[in-house]
Amino acid sequence: PGTMQLYELARGLSARIGFDLSQASAGGGSDGNFTGAMGVPTLDSIGVRGKGLHTLDEHIRIDSLAERARLAAGLLTRIS
Repeated sequence: PGTMQLYELARGLSARIGFDLSQASAGGGSDGNFTGAMGVPTLDSIGVRGKGLHTLDEHIRIDSLAERARLAAGLLTRIS
């Protein structure tokens, strides 16, 4: 339930910023596995856009840096 609440908050913020935050599993990283096991709500892939997440071919789209920084800052101000 906490993860879905966090997702809905992030989805609303991203819509106001001007991009869609899809609801799909992206594989996750060890940090998400760790916090998830502790029952802490975790969202994967709210960072910059790109391809090959958690692989040797991982790359980012530079044009997504500003929008994702605004999303992270918005989330931090609302959940702290």
